[in-house]
Amino acid sequence: MNWDRESRWTRIRFFLDQVGAAAGSAFASRAVRVLSELTGADACWIRVDDVVLAQHLAPGAMPIALSASPADGASTLRQGDAWLVRQMLRDRSDGTERRVGELLVRLSTREPPNPGVFEFLDTVGELIAGRLKQQERVEQIQEQLREERTTFVGASHMGLGELVDRPGMASIRADADAAVVGDAPVLILGESGTGKTRLANAIAEASGRVPIVRATLGASDDLNTITSELFGHVRGAFSGAVAARKGLVEYADGGTLILDEVLNLPPHAQQLLLDFTQFGTYRPLGYQAAEPKRARVRLLAATNGDIRRAIADTRFRQDLYFRLASIPITLPPLRDCRADIPTLASAYLARVDRHRAVWTLSDQAKAALMSTELEWEGNIRELEGLLQRAVHRARAEGDTAGTQMIQTRHLGLTMGTSPTPLPPAATSKDISLSDRWRQLELDRDALDTRERDAITAAMTKSAGVVNRAARLLGVPRTSLLSRMKRLGIDKLEFAPEA
Repeated sequence: MNWDRESRWTRIRFFLDQVGAAAGSAFASRAVRVLSELTGADACWIRVDDVVLAQHLAPGAMPIALSASPADGASTLRQGDAWLVRQMLRDRSDGTERRVGELLVRLSTREPPNPGVFEFLDTVGELIAGRLKQQERVEQIQEQLREERTTFVGASHMGLGELVDRPGMASIRADADAAVVGDAPVLILGESGTGKTRLANAIAEASGRVPIVRATLGASDDLNTITSELFGHVRGAFSGAVAARKGLVEYADGGTLILDEVLNLPPHAQQLLLDFTQFGTYRPLGYQAAEPKRARVRLLAATNGDIRRAIADTRFRQDLYFRLASIPITLPPLRDCRADIPTLASAYLARVDRHRAVWTLSDQAKAALMSTELEWEGNIRELEGLLQRAVHRARAEGDTAGTQMIQTRHLGLTMGTSPTPLPPAATSKDISLSDRWRQLELDRDALDTRERDAITAAMTKSAGVVNRAARLLGVPRTSLLSRMKRLGIDKLEFAPEA
């Protein structure tokens, strides 16, 4: 075979044409098959961390005998009447050189390989390494998305009992219990901040229908965007669709799909969702097979809009409403259940700063929060924001170890208005440097709390394995260890018990 410069580049172009569009495991499988064809090899393997990622054997060919040591650059080894060429896969995408794995090609010849073979494999090996690292990053991002879609953790998480076992929820408790034991669609209505998505999460978790996938429906009128998000698309379905993509319905198969702000769906997307609720079938964008795909998904929808007005204005399909509202639940605004405020506040304070102190409300603070002069336009979300600010104010007064009390002065309430009124526009000259620094400290404390919760959740899910936790969070292992040290998080706390 000719291995001069022109021949090598012809082979490289052919390799790219044959494998360039392949994704995932298909890329590695196609790469070894094409390389075997281009080099005349009877066996070709790609190995990563001593694991064979893909292999191709010609008919009648024997498997490659592998040692545990990785290739360092390129090396050759005589095996009977054949030569085994081992090429290190090196990724240089970020300006540094890192070993990704190795490529092994067995040439059925007694003569030593042509030097052009090594140059060809070096170039192809770099292409393969870059694609493998790219695919690894894609998988990390997909894993993060799956975690976000199927896991609900953090300081705002509330169980079903905490949400409905209070006086203001007496009217919906029976419906919430019915939603847990059944599999009928649920439609949750209520003002912004009343806890609709939290209730949907809690119902899904209590029912055990996993995975739990959340779809936040934007106001896009683009059919391609909406269809792809919900039902996925095939490669080439539209310009830019270089790879197939699963939709949220497929991710939720066998579990629960939460449709947040369902009123944002335009009419053509409502028709697609209606068909799915009726028949359990769907077609990804560009899907040409005769039979549609199927998925068993429990739907929980939520909206803060006036759905009856939307139906009257023909902005929302009435037949879809009846399909989604098998169990309708309307959450009351916080101003209509003020007696629940101390319970909600205590539950939130038990979570907000649990790594530092235990916070409670004074009787005077409870009375202030229940005042009829407060409008609570933001409902539970506004209450939690106010309590978080109160914790920061109380913490700034001194030592916060042990049990701490939130006093009325920490709440910063102004009666007759919303507890969190919109501030007037301020110029830089209105804010002193000390005030700016104090605000930075408050923001930093809030960020530390959220970061600590996220790291704790990732370390718990990974059973204390830092590498896996770093992948879940999408950060380098060294960065995660540095943040854990700064936040005082010990990885041994998450190790499984012997």
